[in-house]
Amino acid sequence: MNKTNTDKLKLITDHDLDKLYGWIKSRIQKLNVMLKKTRDYDIIKDLESFQIEYCYVKRELDTRSARRRAHIEYLENFQRSKNRF
Repeated sequence: MNKTNTDKLKLITDHDLDKLYGWIKSRIQKLNVMLKKTRDYDIIKDLESFQIEYCYVKRELDTRSARRRAHIEYLENFQRSKNRF
């Protein structure tokens, strides 16, 4: 698997990032099943690589979600303070 540059993750659309997240998650599940059948070193290395990518993508998704929530909260507070005057 090609390692994703964290700077490139920031440029991916939300939709594509969600798709990438789902794909990585399903790949990890498949590799876990394969690993139960055989203790192949290549499978272990692939699994490790996908797990690392999963963490990077998940962190980017979490960051975007937190940013969205903070923006909504800011807009609500802005509207309330604007209505006071």
